[in-house]
Amino acid sequence: MYTCCVPRIQVYVAEDLHAELKARKIKSSELFQDAVRAEINRQKKIEGLERYLAELVEEVGEPTAADEAYASALIDHLTGQVHVREAS
Repeated sequence: MYTCCVPRIQVYVAEDLHAELKARKIKSSELFQDAVRAEINRQKKIEGLERYLAELVEEVGEPTAADEAYASALIDHLTGQVHVREAS
């Protein structure tokens, strides 16, 4: 349990979610804290990526249309996605 005082907040969830939490005996406070930590971590990673990309653009310049097409094709290949491109 907690060894000191912690702030309290009130969170509202839909009735179906509340029923699932109770049925699964999930402690909502712990779940909420885990979810908040995960979201903060996700946002910090995005911020770090944005800083890194800004540094790259400063160092090597903006990507060309050919660079973007190559990156898109590479991502499609790596994720197994196939996109049909419309003829111009």
